[in-house]
Amino acid sequence: MALKPIDPEKCQAEILEGSFMTFGLRANIRRRYSRCPNKPTWIAVEIKTDTGFMALCDTCKKVFEIYVSNVAFQRLKEE
Repeated sequence: MALKPIDPEKCQAEILEGSFMTFGLRANIRRRYSRCPNKPTWIAVEIKTDTGFMALCDTCKKVFEIYVSNVAFQRLKEE
């Protein structure tokens, strides 16, 4: 998670494109990721090293919390 500097305009999470309706085809073709288009509201910071930063929207933060445990979250200040 070493994204520096953070992007204040766009969430930095990458989302796997496709659908559950592809019946396994997604695994057989080259995986495509797109960057989340939402405006970030949180910054994820690595706890142990304090060197990795990542801007996340509310939705991506919820998913991120499920899969990553060594981060702390800080609310982005609204301008």
